[in-house]
Amino acid sequence: FQWKGKAGRLAAAAIMAATPLLFVMRTQVDAKGNVIPAWKAFWTLFGASNQLLAALTLLGITVWLVHIYRARWIWWVMGLPTVFMYVMSVWALGMILKAKMAPAVWWADPVPWVAVVLILLAALMLFEAILILLRAAKNGVQGPSQVLSPIS
Repeated sequence: FQWKGKAGRLAAAAIMAATPLLFVMRTQVDAKGNVIPAWKAFWTLFGASNQLLAALTLLGITVWLVHIYRARWIWWVMGLPTVFMYVMSVWALGMILKAKMAPAVWWADPVPWVAVVLILLAALMLFEAILILLRAAKNGVQGPSQVLSPIS
C-alpha cells in the first residue's frame, strides 16, 4: 500500500481524525475514580505542550541567532527566556506525569504516555541544539549552512 494519491490522503486524514477521537470517546476518571469530561483530563497536558512548543521555538531561534550574529547579547536576550521556558515546560510535564502515575491503573491512561513522549522529544531537541552549538564552537563556522547539516 502506497500513501500516494487520493487513497493516501484519505487514509492519512482518517488516521489523524481517529486518533484524538479514540481518546475523547474513552471514559476518563480522576484519581478518586470519578468520571470526568475528556477535555478536562487533557487540558493540563495541552497547556504544558503548548508552552513546550514555545520553548522549543525559542531554542531553535536562539541557535540560529548564535550562528548568524555570534554576539554575547543573544544569550541574555534569547538564551535566558529559552532556558526558563524549557525548564518550566518540562517541569510541568514531569508534574503531570507524577500526578497521573499515582493511581494503580496509570498504564491505561494515555496522558502519562503522551507526557513521556513529549519529555523525550524535548530532550532530543535540546541534545541536538547542544551538538550544533558545540560543533560551531569547535569548527569556528561563520554561517549556519555548515553547522545545521544533519549529523553524519
